[in-house]
Amino acid sequence: MRRVLFVAAALVVVAGCSARPVGGPDGWKVYGPSGSQGVAGPAGPAGAAGPQGIAGAPGQMGPQGQAGAVGAVGPKGAEFVWTAFSDVLFDFNRAEIRESEASKIADLASVLKSRPGYKVELEAYTDPRGTNRHNLALSRRRVDAVRSALVAAGVPADAIEVGAYGQMTPKCAAKTEECWQLDRRVEVKVIPAAGAEASASPQLGQAK
Repeated sequence: MRRVLFVAAALVVVAGCSARPVGGPDGWKVYGPSGSQGVAGPAGPAGAAGPQGIAGAPGQMGPQGQAGAVGAVGPKGAEFVWTAFSDVLFDFNRAEIRESEASKIADLASVLKSRPGYKVELEAYTDPRGTNRHNLALSRRRVDAVRSALVAAGVPADAIEVGAYGQMTPKCAAKTEECWQLDRRVEVKVIPAAGAEASASPQLGQAK
């Protein structure tokens, strides 16, 4: 028994002598003091931008600044001298423009074309004879005839406003051909452009 124990102890000593620690040159790890910090390496590329944050509440409005000086008034433009536009007259129960009335339309077209921005209102009527329904339709044909003649003469269509009123607003009450002729008419009203000045208002319905 003592022999066996001796052999076992001898094997342990041999095994311990043959095993060498791994690390330093003599097989032992040796820990010395920490070295100084090395130089930092270059910065890496910037990362992608994050999402935009929520906008804050708007601040209070500042006080209003002082108004600037008013500029000088420019020179006054030439005044428009009104032409007296007569009613366009029609034969009984007819909507064709008479040859004798064509010059009135030509004069009106000339004025409107020379004044861009001006408009014209055309209001058509009939004498009291006939039914209301018939006279309304007749007055519509009369105003359309004058409007078409102005457009054919070069007046822009959007510068013309029309209305048809049949036997409304008679010019006189006598039952005579002379009175009825005054009622068979298209009245002309010229509307100046915004800001335009005129030396006089148009006199409507006068004979030329």
